[in-house]
Amino acid sequence: MVLPWQARSNSAVSNDRLISPDRAGNAVADALRLFVGRGRRFSVDDVSDGTGIPVRTLRSYVATGEERRTPPSDTLLVLASFLGRDFTARLLSDIGQGTFDLDPEPGAPGYVIATLMKVASVFAELGMDQVFCNGDKGKLAPLADLAVSVLIPFTSKGR
Repeated sequence: MVLPWQARSNSAVSNDRLISPDRAGNAVADALRLFVGRGRRFSVDDVSDGTGIPVRTLRSYVATGEERRTPPSDTLLVLASFLGRDFTARLLSDIGQGTFDLDPEPGAPGYVIATLMKVASVFAELGMDQVFCNGDKGKLAPLADLAVSVLIPFTSKGR
């Protein structure tokens, strides 16, 4: 079995396209139509107000047939920023990729776990000598405070 990247040339200049421009345009329009329009999460007016993109331009992005226009990359990034991760994930799913928040909400599971792992790794490193000296305690105090603040919502006191 030959995998897609194995079939491609190793040449630095290649005409291979994993997604055609037409398919890319359709993917953008389809993703926009899921989020923008009557009965959707955002009205065209909402998106226009939030992004500064004219209503007429937005309507051309969600139109069908010859009326449809594909947003340029800078406008697409503005739309992705406004519409959020779900929109971006839907758009990227057409090329087999996904998204995650680089700056997650403090209560998000990834944030909680990453914070606790960071704190635990520093505790482990400083405790390798089997003693937490006063210098260690000074370094650990803000981390302990951070761990407690992350865990408070999960305690009986935090509910």
